[in-house]
Amino acid sequence: MKKNTITKIFTAALFTAIVWTVFTGCMDPIFKNIKQEVKLENPTKLGEVYSFARIGEDQIYFANGRIYHKNKNHEGHGGWIEFSKPEGHVLTIASDSDDWLYAVCVYYGKNDSDGEMKVTGIKLFACDTTASPTVWKELTDVTLSAGKTCALMGTNSVTKSNRKAFISYVLSDGTAKGCALSNGTASEDSRAAGKKSCASLNGTPKFYTGDAACSNNDDTVVYYSNGSTVKMEGTKTGDLTTNIRSTIHGIAVLKDSVFVTSAAGAALVDINTGKEKEFSNLQATLSTLYEGRACIVCDPNQNHKDSIIYAGITVKGTGSNSALFTHEGLWSYYPSRGKWNIE
Repeated sequence: MKKNTITKIFTAALFTAIVWTVFTGCMDPIFKNIKQEVKLENPTKLGEVYSFARIGEDQIYFANGRIYHKNKNHEGHGGWIEFSKPEGHVLTIASDSDDWLYAVCVYYGKNDSDGEMKVTGIKLFACDTTASPTVWKELTDVTLSAGKTCALMGTNSVTKSNRKAFISYVLSDGTAKGCALSNGTASEDSRAAGKKSCASLNGTPKFYTGDAACSNNDDTVVYYSNGSTVKMEGTKTGDLTTNIRSTIHGIAVLKDSVFVTSAAGAALVDINTGKEKEFSNLQATLSTLYEGRACIVCDPNQNHKDSIIYAGITVKGTGSNSALFTHEGLWSYYPSRGKWNIE
């Protein structure tokens, strides 16, 4: 009797231990995400963020329908200053070495047949950010057509003299065009035609068909996207990493790693091995539930834990995957906080 009782107790204890091990093992990722959760800041910069631009030596600009800027060294939630904008909804921005800012704006109208708001117009504007007051002017030499492909892009180089802006667009008859943007003017540049992104390689702009491209701190290596692959050109060539999340929309280069935003969240990969790295609460915030848009590193000469980083995320489709529209907008990582949080 005693032997049977001891056997039963031992068996029950073993079963409990096995069940608990299996249960906690399966739930570990959930517990990990819960542990990484932080109290959200008061969100003030909502909406879709498709692009960032560097102006001067220390200003970071972004657009979410409006335009905001902030000193790159300002560490902490908020501090964004609203900048003047042209008429319309500012979709994307880019800058040149002379501190001119360019903006593509879209205009919406209601379609009477289905009642939905649709793009009815699109225009390109330019503004000298050093002027007072600032005045936006339309660049009428560039004829943009609603419903046709258009990509406003900039090298966004840390080296101001290597900062160039371009636009790629398609005419109503289907002809692909490209223009260089400088000092508030547009001049035809066939290199940009049919391209979506660009970056500076030793002072020379390079163009790519993928959504994202970014050079390192001294412009000796360009990291650019090809679907879900990050490729390299310059003193390093080949693939840095493949099948990272999903289609890559944004790339930001740091001293020790490359930060990417994609159609399935964001990731950080080692700049030497291409292997994904843990990065604070990144996977719990800019997760696969969201689509990562543009991103920027304020100081590419710093390691990922020591640099201010900004990224835009948006809800996929209708948000039926449990993503929250209140999380859609600009997110930030500050070294002093050590966590990702909404701006």
